[in-house]
Amino acid sequence: MKPNNYRIPVVTEREPTADELYLQALREKHECLIAYRQRNVTSQTLFECTRDFDAAIEHYKELAWKEER
Repeated sequence: MKPNNYRIPVVTEREPTADELYLQALREKHECLIAYRQRNVTSQTLFECTRDFDAAIEHYKELAWKEER
């Protein structure tokens, strides 16, 4: 018996827009901060988390503005 080499074509999803990435980063930041607050994490860790998310949010915000133009 021959092996079945038939491949089903895979439909890839579209790339997310800058607006969607921006909103996703905002949601993730909110969820991260809530989780850290619930675990009583140090303010240093909280600051690092906020700083990283703020950088990503600013980047996606700039991309969203460029897409609008």
